[in-house]
Amino acid sequence: MIFQAGIEGVRRRKNDEQKLNLTLDMMSEGVSKGKAITHRLLSFSRRSNRDAETFFIQDKIGPLEQLVKQAATDQIIVDTELEPEMWPVTVDPQAFEVAIINLVTNAREAMPGGGRLRIRGRNISDGFKEMKLNRPGFAGGHLV
Repeated sequence: MIFQAGIEGVRRRKNDEQKLNLTLDMMSEGVSKGKAITHRLLSFSRRSNRDAETFFIQDKIGPLEQLVKQAATDQIIVDTELEPEMWPVTVDPQAFEVAIINLVTNAREAMPGGGRLRIRGRNISDGFKEMKLNRPGFAGGHLV
């Protein structure tokens, strides 16, 4: 977006050196921010891949339930529903825990008056097909 606006600004202001320099500074700052974000994402990806383990989610979610309930507060009822025959996953266990806690925290903020939070897990053989079926997005109150 910064470059889109910058290119249009350069075209409009090619005869105004001061505004042209401001636009180029804005574009340069955008490049720096983009590089920093890309670097962090690549670093996270390398770290996550390096620490990945293969495990069954149903073995990890039990010990997490107390943290989940603390993150959710007393006004939110947390239900965990995992299919008993779920396939193993390969993921960084700490990143998995952080992701679950972040999802619960986001749900809590979306339900300030309380409610029910259902965390469900099931096997999906074709992720792309599943995305198309459930596309417009989040199914009210369910993290799938």
